[in-house]
Amino acid sequence: CLNGFVATYIGTEIMRWFSLVEPIKQQTPSLSDPNFSLLVVVVGLSKTLNNASLKNNSMGFYQIFKLLVTPLVVLLEYGLDGKMISFQRGLWLGWVCVFVWLSVQGDLEFSVLGTMWAAIWIPF
Repeated sequence: CLNGFVATYIGTEIMRWFSLVEPIKQQTPSLSDPNFSLLVVVVGLSKTLNNASLKNNSMGFYQIFKLLVTPLVVLLEYGLDGKMISFQRGLWLGWVCVFVWLSVQGDLEFSVLGTMWAAIWIPF
C-alpha cells in the first residue's frame, strides 16, 4: 500500500538532488486552519472511498466511474464559477470518454454497495 508513496518520495528526492525541483519555502500548515483541515479530510476520504468502490465493483465499472471525475469537475466549474472549456478540450474529453467506455465493455459487473461508494467518491 505504501509503495506508491515511497516511489513518489524517492523520485522527488532524486529530482531535488539534480536541482530539477526546488523546495517551496512556506509556513507549515496547521490543523487549526479550517481550509487545511478540510483538505486533509477530503484527501483521506477520497482514497478510502476510491478503494471501497474498487473492492466492490469490477475493474471496468471502477474505470468508468474514475473517468467520470473529469467531466464532473468541468460541469461543477461551469455551474459554480461559469468557467467554460474550449471546444477542442471538450472534444478531446469526449474522445477519451468514448474510448475508455469501449475498452471496458466486457468488464462491467457492479454491486449496489460498490455503486453507492463510487457515487459518494466521485464528488471528492
